[in-house]
Amino acid sequence: MTEDWPLEARLRQARERRHIISAIVRATASWADVLAVIAESPSAELARSSLQERFGLDEVQATALLDIQFRRVAGLERQRMEEQLTLLDADIARLEGNL
Repeated sequence: MTEDWPLEARLRQARERRHIISAIVRATASWADVLAVIAESPSAELARSSLQERFGLDEVQATALLDIQFRRVAGLERQRMEEQLTLLDADIARLEGNL
């Protein structure tokens, strides 16, 4: 995100990123279940809908989980994602305060 973007665009992008990161962080808590749902599904479309139903995700979040690289499950990567979520929360609060 660049500082010369309008505040509304930066806020929208931060909220969209937070939406996806929060799903990834939640999913890593039960990653074996997420992988089982994906492995048991005969197609990506059925995996997406199963993830949505089982974990209460929307289509964007379920697609992000299907697209994630397995290295993101590692402990340090999960910690980095949680830190990014905290930074996004702070950025969103700052941007909302500037509107």
